[in-house]
Amino acid sequence: MAPHDDSTPASPASTARPPSRSGQVPRSSFLHALGLPTTSIGRKIALTVALPVSLAVLLGVAVLWRNALQSAEEDSVEEGSALADLVATSFNLATRADPEPHAAVVAALHTDWKLLSSVKGVRVVDPHGAVRWSRQTEEQGQKLLDPSSFLDQPTATHAGGRFVVPVGGASCASCHAGDSMRLGYVVMDLKPPRQLSTIDDSYRFAMGGVVAFSVIFLGLMTFSLRRFVTRPVKRLTQAMDRAKTGDFLVRVPVETDDEVGELAADFNATLARITELKVAEIETGRDLERMQRELALKQELEAANGRLQTRIRELQLLFEVTRSVNSTLELEPLLNLISELVGKALGFAEFSVMLVDGQELVLHSGFGETVLPGEVRFKMGEGAAGEAAEKLTEIYVEDVAKDARFIRRADERGSLLCVPMIVKDELVGVLNFRKREVGAFGPDDVRLLKSVANQSAMAIVNARLYQATVELSITDALTGAFNRRHLFSRLEMELLRAQRFGHPLGVVMIDIDHFKHFNDTNGHPAGDEVLRRASALFKAQLRKLDVLARYGGEEFFVVLPQTSKVEALEAAEKLRRAVERTEFPCGEKQPGGKVTISVGVASFPEDASELEVLIDAVDSALYQSKRGGRNKVTAFAKGMEEHPGRERGKKAAAQARGEQAPAVITATEAMQAAGEPKEDRRTR
Repeated sequence: MAPHDDSTPASPASTARPPSRSGQVPRSSFLHALGLPTTSIGRKIALTVALPVSLAVLLGVAVLWRNALQSAEEDSVEEGSALADLVATSFNLATRADPEPHAAVVAALHTDWKLLSSVKGVRVVDPHGAVRWSRQTEEQGQKLLDPSSFLDQPTATHAGGRFVVPVGGASCASCHAGDSMRLGYVVMDLKPPRQLSTIDDSYRFAMGGVVAFSVIFLGLMTFSLRRFVTRPVKRLTQAMDRAKTGDFLVRVPVETDDEVGELAADFNATLARITELKVAEIETGRDLERMQRELALKQELEAANGRLQTRIRELQLLFEVTRSVNSTLELEPLLNLISELVGKALGFAEFSVMLVDGQELVLHSGFGETVLPGEVRFKMGEGAAGEAAEKLTEIYVEDVAKDARFIRRADERGSLLCVPMIVKDELVGVLNFRKREVGAFGPDDVRLLKSVANQSAMAIVNARLYQATVELSITDALTGAFNRRHLFSRLEMELLRAQRFGHPLGVVMIDIDHFKHFNDTNGHPAGDEVLRRASALFKAQLRKLDVLARYGGEEFFVVLPQTSKVEALEAAEKLRRAVERTEFPCGEKQPGGKVTISVGVASFPEDASELEVLIDAVDSALYQSKRGGRNKVTAFAKGMEEHPGRERGKKAAAQARGEQAPAVITATEAMQAAGEPKEDRRTR
C-alpha cells in the first residue's frame, strides 16, 4: 500500500458529501431497504412522490377490479334465479285439458332459446332425487343428484352456480294426486359469466397502463429534479467543500431565484463577510501590536490602568450582587443572601441589614457582627443608622473613633457608611457598611452603595409582598388561623413525619356550642367577634409548633406534633377551661349563661394510622361530646365511628347510593344525619 501523501488534494468524490459518524454516507433506510438508488436529493424526492402515487393508483384499480367481479357475480346470481323461477313457473302453468301438459315447456327448453344461452343444464327431479326430465335425455330416469342438498327446501336455493326451485302448488292439484304442493324440483346449472373474463382483461390492461404511467412519471420527475435541484445543490456543496479547506474566495453562480438560488446568494454573502472579518482581524492584530508598543513606552499609564481594572471588577461584583439579591422572594433567605454577597464580595469588615419595626430599626442580618439578629435596636435619630433613617439620606462617619454617632465600640477605628433603603418615599431599613480604614469611602463608593441599597429595598419590599400573599392564601381572613387547605397539607406532612420517626401525633377538633343560637340572638357581627376571640384564645394556649386551623364555620382543628393521646386530652381540656372562664360579649344569652366548646381528641398511632381514618376518629369523638351534653372533652374509643345515630355522616349515605364518599365527615354533618335540625356550618 502506497503511503498517504498529505499534499494530494482531495478528489471531488471524497469531499462531495461529509461522512456520517460510522464513516459511511447516510442513506434513507426505507428506500435503501427497497434496493432503490437514493444518493441524491432529486432521486429521493422523485421516489418519495412517485412511489406513493403509483401504489395508490394500483390499489384503486385493484379495488375497482374486485368490485366489478363481485358485481358481475351478483348479476349472474340474479339472472340464474330469474331463469329458474321462469322454468318452475312454466311447469306450474300447465292444465289437465292439455293432452301433453308440459310438452310446450319441454320443447322450449330443448330449443336454442337465447334466454338459455348461459344455462349449462336444466333438470326436473322428483322428491327422491330421480331425474324426471333433462336437456340431456340420457340422464332421464337416473338418480344422478344427491337430494340431501335441496330436498324439503321451502323456497328457491342457490349454491356454487346451481339454482334449485320447488315445483308444485295448488294449480297442480287437478293433475297430480296426493301431495301436490311438493312434486319435485327444477335444478339449473349456469355457465360462468362471460363478463368475468372481459373484466379481467380490461383491468389487466389498466394495471399495465398504471405501471407504464408510473415509470414515465418517475422518469420525468427525476429529470426535472436533476435539472433544477440536484445540479445546483451539488455545485453549492462543492463550493462549501472548498470553503471548508480555507478557500474563502470561491463563489457559487446564482442561476435561479428560488430557494436554492437564495441559499447560493446567502452563501456568497457569508463568504464575503468572512473575508472582511479576516481582513479586519489582520488589521486589528496590527493595531493591537502598535498599542502594545505604545503601552510599553508609557509606564505612567500602568497604574491608572490597574485602578481602572479594579473598578471594573467592583462593578461586575456589584452587578452580581444586584442580580442575586433579586433571585429570591423569601425574606429571611433574602436578608442572609444580602449579607453574604455584599459583605464578602465587596470586602467590608462589617455589614448589617436593619429593617424598620414601628419607630425602631432592628438588626435582622449581618456579616462580621458578634451579636444575634434582633438584639440590636436603634430608635429613629439614634446613632448613625438612626440618623440616616430619620433624615432619609446617607450618613458617612469618616473616623468612628472620633464620631459620637458610632455608639457600639468607641475604641475601634475605621469608617462607617449608613445608607437608607427607600421605596416610593417610604423607609424600608438601613444598610450599614464598615471598613477598617479611616476615610475608606469615596464618592464613587457612596454612589455604588446607594444603588445596592435601592436594589435591596426593592427586593425586600417584593419579598414582604410575597410573604403577605402567601399568608393570605393559607390563613383564614376572619380568625387569622390557618385555613382548611393549609391544615390538610400540614396534617399530612406531620402524619408522614410521625410515621417515619415513630412519634405520636395528637389531633383535636373543636366546636363552639349552640353557635347558631348565638348568631340568631346577637347577630352575625357578634358571632364573628366570638370566632376571633376564640381563635386568639386557642393560639395563646398552644405551643408554637402546634397547628391551629379553622375547619369550617364554628369548628376549629388543632394538630399536636409529638403529643400522645393523654397529653392531647390535657391540652384539649386546657382549651375547654380557658373558653369556659373567658367572658365573651353576649355570652350570658347562651344556654348555660356562657360560651362553651365541645372537643374531640384522637391520636396516631393509637386510634388510626391513615389520614382519613384519623380525621373520622376525631370527628366521632367530637360527635360524642355534642351528644353527651356539650362543654366537654371526649377521647376517641373504638366503636364511636359506628354510632347508630351518626351513620358515618355523608360517607355512609354516599356508599349506600354507590357514589364516591367525601374524604372528611364533620360532626355537624353527623348530627344532621342523626336527626338534629339542619344548621348552617357558618352560623351554628
